[in-house]
Amino acid sequence: DSYLNLFYEEFWKGDIYEEWLREVEKQNVDSSDEFRALVEQFYEKYPEQFTREYAATNIHEDLAESFEHFVLEPKPSRDGVVAQKIRFFYDFPELIELRQTMIQNICSYTQ
Repeated sequence: DSYLNLFYEEFWKGDIYEEWLREVEKQNVDSSDEFRALVEQFYEKYPEQFTREYAATNIHEDLAESFEHFVLEPKPSRDGVVAQKIRFFYDFPELIELRQTMIQNICSYTQ
């Protein structure tokens, strides 16, 4: 019932996850630069699936990047997977409340 599992079920389960495992996760790389190159290649195949390249690193980063957009941007009205990922969070009243609190705190922050 975790947000991460629900996100996986909705957006990662199936072919894209299997392909990501083959092309990114299970590759033997010797450096972080090589890993980043694999992520970049995967993102370039599916730019419509991720908010930005870093989100293609793994499901955790995809969830985090999508959540960032949920908090900092208006609710998307367009179609597409990225918009669906951002709207995913609107299914949870507690996250909508958290978003509002975060926005209020960001806007009221003073040094």
